[in-house]
Amino acid sequence: MLKNIAITLATKISIALFSLLIIALSTKSLTVSDIGAISLIMLTITFIVMLSDFAGGGAIIYLINNYKASQIITIQYLWIVLAMIPVSALLFLFPFFTVNQTMYILVIALLTGLYAVNLNILTAFGFITVFNIIQNIQIVLQFVILVIWFYTTNKPTITLYLIAYLLSIIPLLLYSFFKIKTILKNNKLQHNKIAVKLLFKIGWNTFLSNLLTKLNYRLSYYLLSMFWGKWSVGQYSTAIQINESMFMAARSMALIQYTEISRKPNMHPQIALTVLLLKLVIIINIVGNIILISIPVEFYYLIFSDAYVHLKVILIYVSVSTLFLGASIILSSYFSGNGFMNINMQASALGLATTLIFGIILINHYGIKGAAITTTLSYGTTLYWHVKVFLKKANAKAAIFIIKKSDFKELKHFIKEILEKNGKIAENL
Repeated sequence: MLKNIAITLATKISIALFSLLIIALSTKSLTVSDIGAISLIMLTITFIVMLSDFAGGGAIIYLINNYKASQIITIQYLWIVLAMIPVSALLFLFPFFTVNQTMYILVIALLTGLYAVNLNILTAFGFITVFNIIQNIQIVLQFVILVIWFYTTNKPTITLYLIAYLLSIIPLLLYSFFKIKTILKNNKLQHNKIAVKLLFKIGWNTFLSNLLTKLNYRLSYYLLSMFWGKWSVGQYSTAIQINESMFMAARSMALIQYTEISRKPNMHPQIALTVLLLKLVIIINIVGNIILISIPVEFYYLIFSDAYVHLKVILIYVSVSTLFLGASIILSSYFSGNGFMNINMQASALGLATTLIFGIILINHYGIKGAAITTTLSYGTTLYWHVKVFLKKANAKAAIFIIKKSDFKELKHFIKEILEKNGKIAENL
């Protein structure tokens, strides 16, 4: 288990670094409006791929492991293909993008959806190392292709960016199909009607939860585009992606937390672990924010482009939202680990409602700054609900979140405990 966690953490770090490199390369080569258009295109693709969750999504991991059901894999593939029909109709009936961009969105969404299913299947059969290697190769390949094209082409375009993404997905998609074919030969699955019913039941909850969460995080992009144009989206999305690189720590710890919660049937140790990791995330995010805000604006111009005049200001405005979201990720993992998915859905719904109410007003009147304030209010609302329910279930007061010296000793003990459980004694701790 420890090996898988270590590899997954290393993968997340690698992906985060190469994502930042791709952002830096793209902002140097394309206009701010182009970056805004790409952000909207990739976000739309994400929403389309989410439709695969309706037919199970990540639930396929649970169903394969527990029911050995063969038909759920076929259903997932078929669902993705069929979902493209209404999506295509909507995109052409309401032309938010150009015809060329719409065609790329549909092709990339289809291939990415199939790719996501394959990664879930690999995870279900325990091929976590293969899963992580494929993810790493994809983003490195995308970066290499962009470097070659952007520096050998006189005029880099949005289309080149999308083609580079396509070329990074296709070979790995083909390899994943080949790998899965080999796996299925060695693992005989059976027909199971119960698994099919669960596929759509679990899938609906997963889809709704992920949709609410993503809308909560990204609806401001569409509102900015509607009121202020793609240039504003380019400015804002670049700063948000830099800011969200700090969430890598929270998401990595949430992975460990989720694993440990499944091993701790008693509520008290779960609560103690959650509070401990939440405090650690807050400390990391405070330090990270101080670093990002302290960096001279000239450095950001050097790495990205002097066209991003609002970058530093946006980072300052969303700094508090980083603390809110980081803490929410940990609390969300606690609720998920205990099967309280409805609480996370409620929190996301409240955050989305906040975005809709304040976003339309603030973004319309104040543009990028209004979007940053809206994001902070939204994440704050989400965290408020998570904290309120957590304290009620833990039968505790808010003082439980105050950072104390003893927390560092507990963290040290927790790390040692993980190592010992995996047959390794942390003698140097």
